[in-house]
Amino acid sequence: MRRWLLVAMCALLAASACTGDDAPPDHTDSHPEETAASTTEAPISAAPTTAALGENVNTVEAAQRLLDLFAHLDGEAARMLLQKGAPDAEFDQALQAVYLGQALRTVRSVFDREARLGLYGYARPQPDPVYKAMRVIDARRDDCAVVAGSLDLRPRYINPVDAIDGIFVLVVQSGIGPSGGNPTRWRILVAGRPEAGQDLEAICPGL
Repeated sequence: MRRWLLVAMCALLAASACTGDDAPPDHTDSHPEETAASTTEAPISAAPTTAALGENVNTVEAAQRLLDLFAHLDGEAARMLLQKGAPDAEFDQALQAVYLGQALRTVRSVFDREARLGLYGYARPQPDPVYKAMRVIDARRDDCAVVAGSLDLRPRYINPVDAIDGIFVLVVQSGIGPSGGNPTRWRILVAGRPEAGQDLEAICPGL
């Protein structure tokens, strides 16, 4: 499994929820237009505190605990950006607590673009997105797991966007430890749709 395939999958995340010709919403590639102010307060979940965080991601339950944490930290980063109005070093550290590699570069780019557009279309108050684990595809290594699931950013925006069904590639990388509210060494390397016909069980061995 060549590394460029992982880059391609991350790029799919930026192209998977296009709704028009404008800039994309969050981790997708189209920016919803704001038609009315949000008046419904969506709940903001608390960060999970279970001691199981950081264990091998070899069950759906373990994967979901990590994804709950990541979704909450992503929501915290979005709320920070709404407060600040523009990305800064503190905001970037918040992203690094969740994302790694190409996924980190992708969300940096999208958040920066949306900040330059005035975070137009963002729900206020800003709830957490919803990351859901459906099936563990590969957890043979203790530093990598491929999980089938969904990335739902609909709570973030006033106008509808589509949830993304695909995969999460969760990794532990040497030299990266707990930070920014993440008590584990796990990060998201890929979140989105894989390439057609791709061998998902070959992703971790190819890293």
